[in-house]
Amino acid sequence: FCYLSSLAIYSSARERTLPFLTTTSVFLMTGLSLHVALSLFDCFKVSGNMFTTGRRNNLSLAQRISYTYRHACTSASMTIAITIIMFAGCLITPFEGVRKFAILLIIQLCLLFFMMWTYFMSLVVMYHWHFSDADR
Repeated sequence: FCYLSSLAIYSSARERTLPFLTTTSVFLMTGLSLHVALSLFDCFKVSGNMFTTGRRNNLSLAQRISYTYRHACTSASMTIAITIIMFAGCLITPFEGVRKFAILLIIQLCLLFFMMWTYFMSLVVMYHWHFSDADR
């Protein structure tokens, strides 16, 4: 979703031409999106067990979501921010293709940041309520 949305935003804002390195951004965004989504999912699953006793804890769903946002989203936000800064540094290069690629990836990373705080957590909750076979 991030990839297709960013292509639409980029091509409508520019001369409707996409950079040469567009296909490379598919792999970069797939890797970053999977990293963020799986980090959220893993942190949510960890919030269901107590580390000291190995038993299930009695946290409510809202408390588990809060735990996930505090731990996983903070670190994923820092990763995305550092990557945006890195690609913003590519904007000063004299190569037009690299500049266009950096703009496209900055748009994609901003969309990924938005989706991390809104959409990905709802997928984790949907998994928790509908697909998880744990007792609730």
